[in-house]
Amino acid sequence: MKIKHIKILLICLTAMALNISWAFVISKTESGKNIKWKKDSLKIPMRVNPRPLKDDMILDIDSSTAISLYGSRLNYLEYKSQQIIQESIDTWNKNSAFTIIPVYTNDIDEQSSISYSSDSFNFGPGVIAVTKLSFDSVSGSIYSADIILNQSNLNFISLSVDKSQSSKEKAYIGDVLSHEIGHLFGLGHSEVINSSMVFSIFKGQHKVHTDDVAGVNKNYNIHLNKGVLKGAVKAGQGTPVFGVHVSLLSARTNQVLQGQITNENGEFIFENLDLNESYYVMTSPIKKKASLPEYYKNVNDQICFQQKYATSFFSKCGARSKSTAQAFFLSEETTEIDVGTITLRCDENISVDYYAHKFQEEDYYEYNMLQDKISKVFYGYFSDTEINKGLTGKGDWLKIDLRSLDPGGFVLNDYKVKLNFTSVGIGSSFEFVIYAKRDDQATWKKYESSYDVDTGKKLVDQSVELALSASAENNIFYIKVFPLKLETNDFYEIFSSINVLNNKNQIYTIVSQLGVKDTFSSYNYDLPDSYPYSDNEACLEGNITYSSSPYIPLKAKGNTAQSSDDDAVVSCGTIDSNSGSGPKAMISFLISFVLVFLSLNIRNIQLNSLSKS
Repeated sequence: MKIKHIKILLICLTAMALNISWAFVISKTESGKNIKWKKDSLKIPMRVNPRPLKDDMILDIDSSTAISLYGSRLNYLEYKSQQIIQESIDTWNKNSAFTIIPVYTNDIDEQSSISYSSDSFNFGPGVIAVTKLSFDSVSGSIYSADIILNQSNLNFISLSVDKSQSSKEKAYIGDVLSHEIGHLFGLGHSEVINSSMVFSIFKGQHKVHTDDVAGVNKNYNIHLNKGVLKGAVKAGQGTPVFGVHVSLLSARTNQVLQGQITNENGEFIFENLDLNESYYVMTSPIKKKASLPEYYKNVNDQICFQQKYATSFFSKCGARSKSTAQAFFLSEETTEIDVGTITLRCDENISVDYYAHKFQEEDYYEYNMLQDKISKVFYGYFSDTEINKGLTGKGDWLKIDLRSLDPGGFVLNDYKVKLNFTSVGIGSSFEFVIYAKRDDQATWKKYESSYDVDTGKKLVDQSVELALSASAENNIFYIKVFPLKLETNDFYEIFSSINVLNNKNQIYTIVSQLGVKDTFSSYNYDLPDSYPYSDNEACLEGNITYSSSPYIPLKAKGNTAQSSDDDAVVSCGTIDSNSGSGPKAMISFLISFVLVFLSLNIRNIQLNSLSKS
């Protein structure tokens, strides 16, 4: 068979120079068709050979115990490998419309498969695993898929069956497999922290994230929930901005749910959202534009006096709204909200009053839950100097005065205030130490990072609960928030790599909620809602000196155009071949992790007129 064109794009990662792609990205053919499995059969049979080729993987038990129980390290690794593969498959089966059906065998034939390989031909240096998709180059329909784990001499990363040993130079195979199965369903890479589709290894990657599920649902047109939140990002003069990363956050949990990249009209649309929930929106520049697929090569983020715009939250116009993000409540009555125009910001849009109190000793910033709305989204920031000082600096001192709260049919001590703090979830690389107390309390309660019992990964975000007193005069609360710099190992385990996914400026958010005790002694918390909503048409910032639009290869421009919110391209290690005799193609996704001391620069290689029998 004659292969007329093979395009190989390897994206390899180091700790210092990294190439990545953002949000959930749906893979496409050159003609713009989504690459995906046919929905007429929701079952995907896969032949799985769980036996590694070498016994040099990191164990989760003592080596002598493994040999005693299973006869050899290799036998134990086969047992654990099968267990982990099954867990990865089960996790995705629960979160997609498809069911992968594994058949465990040592005989891998031409069908879809999962296996280990020591053949360096399949991998570039530092590549941990590769997913190969064979698909129809016209329709995008996938015929078969192969996931290959690298045990060749080119893999400088230690594979592990211990989920606590994953990040940097170690890779838990469950983290790798969950990522690769996402590619199998047609997903590219994500910028969202904790998404299984983040480009590089981190602890806990085996857990499928809401961003991953959103990508699969988008690719297969699955609508499980009615909620929709949409809008458009613009700069000065009302110019739509192409290539902005927009994050949707839950105002209940204060966590990022999913991310998208705006199309050429500046538009984004979040679908499949739960009703009776509240959401808010963050915008940020793509952090590694040079590494994006060609589709995004024309993105212009230099709109603030030829500087990048800032990561910021969608607030109303006006000084009073600074440091307060708008929250949008979806319900059975309001299933869809068009938020209108969101402006990009040339700074973080922080409150001047907050700044003034921040640097005054023994001075508290009034966190006005009654003057504004009791439940709201607040955002502040810490400078690098403040983070480096840690507990020796002042931090942020906040005061919440609820003495005039009307209990409405309840007694005051039936109420609690909950404050959810997040930093790393929105890309800020510091952890919190928080002290809180009520006015009548003599001692401060301390809140600090904990560790995941499953993986040992540091959990940075905090939830602070403040119980109201029955005596109204006691209901003033004092909160001291201190930032601490993350240790290097924690940084890798959370962000997967240094200075890529984290923000240039260190912002954080607090979602405050008022809750009242019910008859079962649990608390029902109000969700923030900024109704009536207001867009940013009256306060647009930035100046685009030249417009940008998606890059479409000349040979693909004659094809039928796709809908604007459906545009995405593969940006993760691609092998694309088009047969002159039939409509088949192949695409390979490579999850590429290399040691900190490697400095790899693998360029695009284009091979023409390659013959293959």
